[in-house]
Order: sequence, then structure tokens, then C-alpha cells
Amino acid sequence: MRVVVRSKISEEQIRPWKGKHPPKEHYSFILTESCDVFSSDGTLLIGYRRAAIPDEIMDQAYPVYHYMKRFKSDNRGVYAGETRVPQLLPDGTLSKQTRTSNVSSCVAGFFEAQGGRHPFCRQTAFLQHHPEKWEQIQPCLQEVAKVFKSVSPTKYKKQMGYVDKTHNAWVIPETPFTTLTINNSVAAAYHQDGGDLKDGMGCMLCFRKGDFKGFELVIPEYRFAVDMRHGDVIVFNPCIWHGNVPPYDAVGEQQVDWERITVVHYYREGILGCDSPEGELEKAKNRGAL
Repeated sequence: MRVVVRSKISEEQIRPWKGKHPPKEHYSFILTESCDVFSSDGTLLIGYRRAAIPDEIMDQAYPVYHYMKRFKSDNRGVYAGETRVPQLLPDGTLSKQTRTSNVSSCVAGFFEAQGGRHPFCRQTAFLQHHPEKWEQIQPCLQEVAKVFKSVSPTKYKKQMGYVDKTHNAWVIPETPFTTLTINNSVAAAYHQDGGDLKDGMGCMLCFRKGDFKGFELVIPEYRFAVDMRHGDVIVFNPCIWHGNVPPYDAVGEQQVDWERITVVHYYREGILGCDSPEGELEKAKNRGAL
């Protein structure tokens, strides 16, 4: 099914909603079956595929993604809609830096150079410390890549063009992706993805276990939402505003009796400038980072 939508909410109106969760009033229709949603100028906003990943592939990957709930982030509070607060120092004073409570969110795969302790391209900590788990999810990553290719072959080809210019040490094999973000039962507040390849697309896979409601993915500009179920994949433009309705009517304990894991697959634009691992190591040594 093909759906064409027109922008209904302006950027100026959406921007103050950043860091806030969408209410149900922010969408007028919800996608529950496979379809492609285009803007009025023909741009693909979202390609949605129900039950796109075979059960056996999902079952193989699930233990790894469930395991990753133990990895927390203290800098994704805005993403989760939390308020950042000053930290209490040992001397009783408040730090000028602010943090949020730990959020069950982590990054896996590869990352470009940043400041501080990481002025070089590198493997993420998860890949370094759990290579066997990384191998276990490879079939799932490759299946998501196949969905991307079938939904938008033009965008897939364009993203693979960037992959061809990238050292293969920084690319997930047989995919157009470099990096994953894994969120366990985190309802995202309104945001736009940062660091993704602007010419590319992101791909989100959903795992659902247990009894709960909510987590509809809302696209406020066009007033529609997507109700992702287990095994569903969306191929989406990462620049559009999006966020989740918070969960409700959940039965039991979060991440024990019920959970919703989303895995976002993307190509990080900064990786295009990465040297070979040997070259990056030499750079790190020259900068005194190692």
C-alpha cells in the first residue's frame, strides 16, 4: 500500500516539543499493516514491513539484545524525555555538569573519532568485549539490510556507494550499516537522529515480549504513527521528527515480564573519513591517546 501525506505541523511548532513524549492527540491515523508513506513531493518518509524478519532469525538474535539491557547510558536523558540535573560532588557542592538517570540504551558496531578519550575511529566497547555475541546477531543484521534493499533500492544503492568508499573494517559485513543503537523499553521523546548519513536511511527492528500498550512511533509533522510489532521493520528518513507514546497498561515488571527492544541500524556519516585500523592506531599514538 502507498500513502501520500502532506505536512500539517510546522517545524516552528514541533521544535519546542523536543525532549517531550507525544500524546495520542498528535496523530490522526496509525499504520498497522505494511505500507510506504511518501511526502507530497515523492520523498519516502517511512517504509513499514510487518513481520519482516523470520522467527528463527529473531529467536537467534533476541538473547543478545536482551542481554544488552544491562548496558546503561547517562547521556541519553533528552532522548528518553528525562530532565537533566546537576550531580552532587563528594564535597557536597553541585557539579556544573548535568547527567540523567541511567537509560537502557547502548551503541554497537563502529564509531568515528571524537574528542576526549576517543580521538580516533574505533570499535564500540560491546564489539570489543563481546565478539561472540556480535557474531550471533550478524544474520539478523543482514536480514534487515535485505528489507532496506527491497523497500528503497535507490536509497540502498546510494548508501552502499558510501560503503564502497569506506574501509571494510568499519562496516558491518554484507550490510550498508556501520553502527547500531539498541534501546530496551525506552520510550523516545521527540527528537531527530544525529550523526546519520544525510543521504541515507535508518532501519529500525522491533522485538516485543509480554503484555503492554503504548510505544506508538509518532511522526508529528504529518500526524501519523506506526504501531510496531515483533519482527517489524521500518526504513525511515532519520531527519524527520519522531517520538514514542509512553507505555501503559503493562502487566508485570519491565524488562522481566515485558519489554520492547528497538535496534536502529544506520551508517554514521563521520566514519567516511576513517583510516585503516592501523592508520587510526598510528594517529592515536601520535596524539598521545595510547
